[in-house]
Order: sequence, then C-alpha cells, then structure tokens
Amino acid sequence: MRLKFRLILLLALMALVTFVSTGQVPIPLQETWENVEPTNEEFFVTTPVNLKRDGETDAKSSRKYYGEINGTYLYIFSDPIKKPNNFSVVSDFVSASGKTLNSSTGSSQPEVLKFVDSFGYSQTIVLTRSANRIYIAQTVSKDKDDRVAKQFISSFRLGSSLPVVVENSNIDAAETATDPDSKTTKPSSGSGSGRGNGTGSGTGTGGIGTGPVSPPIVKQTTSVKILSKPRPAYTNLARFYGIMGTVILRVTFLSSGEIGAISAVKSLPFGLANQALDAAKRTTFEPAYQEGKAITVTKQIEYSFLIY
Repeated sequence: MRLKFRLILLLALMALVTFVSTGQVPIPLQETWENVEPTNEEFFVTTPVNLKRDGETDAKSSRKYYGEINGTYLYIFSDPIKKPNNFSVVSDFVSASGKTLNSSTGSSQPEVLKFVDSFGYSQTIVLTRSANRIYIAQTVSKDKDDRVAKQFISSFRLGSSLPVVVENSNIDAAETATDPDSKTTKPSSGSGSGRGNGTGSGTGTGGIGTGPVSPPIVKQTTSVKILSKPRPAYTNLARFYGIMGTVILRVTFLSSGEIGAISAVKSLPFGLANQALDAAKRTTFEPAYQEGKAITVTKQIEYSFLIY
C-alpha cells in the first residue's frame, strides 16, 4: 500500500514538473451549470455561476440578476410593464450603439440583438415579455463566439416556452470602435523632474597650487518614481451593470518625463478601461535613472474599481 502511494505521488510530481518546465498549465475543469427559475419570476435560465439579485421581490419592483465568470458577464433584467426602469437604461445603451429595442415585443417573438459596442465588447441581448413583465437577457464578453455567453442565452426562456435560439444572429461588423485591449495610444504630455547631472569645481589660493576638482554628482540608478496617480472615474453604465474589478495597463514612462504609449493588459467593459487609460495619461512621475542617465522604461499600472 505504501509503495503504491509513493508511486502515485511520484507520478503526480513528474506531471507537475512537466507542466512547469514546458510552460503549460493543466486544463481547467468544466463549469458546473445549474437551472435558475426564481419563484417570483416567469423566466428560466441555465447558468455556470450564482446570479446575484438586486431589487425587491414584489410585483411592482424592477430586478436585476447578474454574475461574471472568466470575464464573461451574464444578466437577466426583470421589469413591471408599467414601470420598466431597467429596460430604459438598456434601451438607451442600445440606442447609443445604433440599435433599437422595442418594448412591445411579444413573448412568442423575442427580439435578439448582437453587436460590438463602442468599447470593443460583444453584446448579445434578448428582449421578451409576459403578460405582466418585460425581461431582458444579456451577455457581455470580449469574444463574439464566447461559449459561455452562447449557452446562457440559448437556455433563456419564459415559462414553458422553447429556449431562444440565437446561433444564426449576425454580428454587425461595422460596430467596431476603440478597443483598449488592442490599440496603443500616442504619447501624451505629462510632467516630471529630476533630469540632468550636476558638476562642481574648486581652486586653491595663496600661490601653493590648484585645489582638487570636486567629482561630478552622479544620480544613482533608480526606478520610476510616481509623483501623482489620478483616480479614474466610474461610468454610469458600469455602475448600472455592477462592473467591478481591476484594469491593468502597460505604460511607457519616457526619459523626458512624459507618458508614452499605453496599452491594456486586462480590461473591463462599459468604459472603465477607457477611464483608466485617461487617468494614466495624467500620471506625473520622475523618470528612471541608470548610472546617472534618465531612461525610458515600461511598467504595469493597476486601477481598481469597486462599487460601495
């Protein structure tokens, strides 16, 4: 028994070493999907993550169900027909993207929209209604062919009706705009200090001779010193959709004391990545030095977004 245990342990260690040495990582396990059918609602959906709920459970209240997994955002919005608060916000966002949602759509003919928004995220929206409420199922992801988003949307339905099928929906290729994950900004102005070397000299008097010359003052090798890091603002859409997390930017700190190229390593939807990028442009710093000479370096900066 001990020999068998040692053999299993040895094989596990060998596998771990193989993964580390080759740069590979084990394939993650499949998500666990579960059916969600709230007792106070009329919809059914299958989800790989627990959906949080915002809003009261009475018939007159608007409610939001939402969750996120590996950068894919999942939503169900539920509104009373006479006061569709969530629908109004989503409809305005869709209109800003050049699309239209029709709140009079019947449950037998759900409206399906797929497009890339102005922030570079793929949106899939399904609008339908029952006799009493308006429902919107929505997914947000960087990949237009996101598997989780497709499975979530395909499972969404009202009551005992058939699931909505969106596989044949076309993505509007024209709806492309600034994508902070793939676009690099041009250098923008900033401020910095601490550049240049100082020198000094001295002479003797009294006819004895010339005194020793003071050695140059050489600035030691140092890293970039951030002097100010403006805080990015939250967008109203990001608050409505409950987006929280971290944006990571790769920023070039020029030897001149200016901010150079910026690109996104990790993004967030609904304008948060853009807000972080704008804040990074306004960062002030003292350049890095190497053997007394200011140099250009690139480093990552993180911006955290948290809704209180």
